[in-house]
Amino acid sequence: MHSERITTKSHPLFEKACALYETAFPWEERRDREEQLRILAKPDYHCTALVENGEFLGILFYWQAEDIIFLEHFATLPHLRGHGIGAKALKLLQDMGKPILLEIEPPCDEMTHRRCGFYRRNGFLMNPYFHIQVKLHREDEEDVELKVLTWPEEFSPAEYEAFRAYMLREIGFGC
Repeated sequence: MHSERITTKSHPLFEKACALYETAFPWEERRDREEQLRILAKPDYHCTALVENGEFLGILFYWQAEDIIFLEHFATLPHLRGHGIGAKALKLLQDMGKPILLEIEPPCDEMTHRRCGFYRRNGFLMNPYFHIQVKLHREDEEDVELKVLTWPEEFSPAEYEAFRAYMLREIGFGC
């Protein structure tokens, strides 16, 4: 398996990647199509399709800063879940050798507990920080509280604050 970077809407996997993105994440946790297109040009942003033997398997949308990878969105096709593809995809990021940070919903039901368990089985650790997702839409008014997981170890307060500053400066709507 490998990841294939998508930098324009004319890429042959752009529509498949967007279709999965739009079905896998609720509106408040994803960008609209116009904003997604705008950030494709940002050098730190990697909109990638997971591919194996020419078959589209899923998406890894992440930000690669100088000293951190922020995994913003990650999903595999529903019929492929539970077959080890997600673990292989995370390994692609881990092999880059930088600390990884991701956000998840607070575990409160079977699905969110399963998601948290998946990341923990893959070496991610829950961090203690109160964390609000950056605004992803112009009209966002309500805060979305999420939990922060990191790999290979928990972030120090200084590391978390450096990430938070990067996120506010580079990742939110209109940055």
